Amino acid sequence: MAGIRRVSDLGTQGWSNILDGSIVTADLANNSVTQAKLDTAIPLSGNRNVLINGSFELWQRTNSSEYTAQASAEWKAPDRWWTAQLSTVSTLIVSRQTADTSFLQYGCRVQRKAGQTGTGTIYLGQVLESSMSKRFSGQQATLSFYVKKGANAPSTFNVVVYSGNGTDQSSGSLFSAGWTSGAAIIDQSVTPTTTMTRYSYTFSVGSINQLGVWFKWTPSGTAGADEWFQFEGVQLEIGSQVTPFEQRLHPIELMLCQRYYQVVASGANAGIGNVTYTNTNTLEGYIHLPVQMRTTPTLASQTTSGTNYYTVLSYSGGYDYLNYVYLDSISNNRNIALYNNSEASGTGGQAGIWWCYAGAGSPQFVALQSEL
Repeated sequence: MAGIRRVSDLGTQGWSNILDGSIVTADLANNSVTQAKLDTAIPLSGNRNVLINGSFELWQRTNSSEYTAQASAEWKAPDRWWTAQLSTVSTLIVSRQTADTSFLQYGCRVQRKAGQTGTGTIYLGQVLESSMSKRFSGQQATLSFYVKKGANAPSTFNVVVYSGNGTDQSSGSLFSAGWTSGAAIIDQSVTPTTTMTRYSYTFSVGSINQLGVWFKWTPSGTAGADEWFQFEGVQLEIGSQVTPFEQRLHPIELMLCQRYYQVVASGANAGIGNVTYTNTNTLEGYIHLPVQMRTTPTLASQTTSGTNYYTVLSYSGGYDYLNYVYLDSISNNRNIALYNNSEASGTGGQAGIWWCYAGAGSPQFVALQSEL
């Protein structure tokens, strides 16, 4: 057909119209088609980012947490991200911030509270399951993130990609016995500014079974008012090209987070579920979880208790006020059983509805955790 030529025939001449489907593999030099050369309107494949909640979009626990840090991993605010401070500890504040990055909604800010003097190394990180990590074995990989610093923050922090050859080793073991064959693939110093900027690092991954990513920095002296780092859009992907940050649909990101943390009830009048009195002092209810959790969960530390925090309305019309909820050992990662066998007062065989009591005057919260 006139005016249509193959790429291999063009040489240094100008482009002519190319027939759809006329370019074959033999017409292209090895590694000649890269992400940088593709039209930005071409959509990229999904599920590139293996980090969950890298957008810091989900904060099921709380939007801000001020607490005395521990020398082990703790989940206090953004889903899937843990914090820790080694050696001498301080009061840390982990808070949700409006993102500087135009296409993101939130960022995560970590800081020592002003006036604190603990100078142990501070961490913000995420550990991946082995099933999600193994795909990186023997591959090139790229980590990217956006960050800015407060005026009084340290001048540098380090970004670490860590590997191990065990199976589903925990975040906590990093600070105790360590991972099997644990080693830092990269441990890179970063010098951020007060302007939100994207950084990326490409590296080779050897034979591994698990990965973790974290940021760490060591404060000094007494904390000032603006001693913080704010992170946004953290992405870990296979390949030597950094790609635009992947934004999954909110319901999908939520389900990914719920594999590790689920809220059963939150706030006054929030329903927990149906219950049955197994005897006069014990009631129990079963809940089918909307998302299968990683393992059999435990009650999360954010679960609250207090005078009359919970109430049961039996089908006979009576109210039974309770201070606690407990998780039964017969629970699994698909279904849980909640019970109370110390405060209940009812009739064996009677059924009812369990919820958070509006008159308690304090926030009620029931959540499950299966973090790694």
